[in-house]
Amino acid sequence: MKYWIVIVACVMLPYVFAQDSVLVFDRPGVADSPYLTMPKKWYFEAGYGLTSTSKWPDLLVPSCMLRRAICSKAELRIAVNTTPQSQDFITKTRAYDGNFTSVGIKQKLIKEKKFIPETAILVNTYSGLCFTKKSKIINAFGYETGFLFQNNLSKFFSINYNFGFISFLGQKSSYLNESTCLNFNLTDEIGAFVENFNYWNVNTNFFEASYDFGLIYALKNKYQIDVSYIANHSKKRTHYGTLLLGFSLKI
Repeated sequence: MKYWIVIVACVMLPYVFAQDSVLVFDRPGVADSPYLTMPKKWYFEAGYGLTSTSKWPDLLVPSCMLRRAICSKAELRIAVNTTPQSQDFITKTRAYDGNFTSVGIKQKLIKEKKFIPETAILVNTYSGLCFTKKSKIINAFGYETGFLFQNNLSKFFSINYNFGFISFLGQKSSYLNESTCLNFNLTDEIGAFVENFNYWNVNTNFFEASYDFGLIYALKNKYQIDVSYIANHSKKRTHYGTLLLGFSLKI
């Protein structure tokens, strides 16, 4: 089974939102941050995931996302080969080989103030891409919505956390998801993170608890790379891990 194409190791560049300057990452399907891209700039993010079953042809098409501010408090997000990082979802949609496009909007809701977190809402849609005769595109449409939060407790440490709902029409699969990520700014250019994220299929009562950790390196406020390891785990299915490499740039 090809897991790599539904896993994205995308991270955001350091940027300024109003008076905030923080080093955060933004990976669809795991823990998105509530921060937006800078006005009048395109952000390109891409990532590869390697497992024990990966083959060289799998690396021809990475997971990619384009982001751009559409107003002072919202951004447009267009991505390919990205879906929720749920082992249950991967299993149910293996007929599509994980090939999806997504279009969404992130809307800023609240600015951080003391103990009130930076807050945004993300609304996203997914559509399956049919490359084989066996794929059934009619069953591949889905949507998600989630609330994104972040507290910057110091220049060194921050925490971001998400709560959301995902539904895939025709698959009879709906999920509640949660993630919590600890971010460490080791220097002005280097960051590290440790994260737990979970999915619960409300139709089958299937629960999976997962984690990941990694390092981020930013260069000249225009480029960034990250290396991480991600692992999905559940009692009913095999535990599997993936080594990820991601990069991003500001255009």
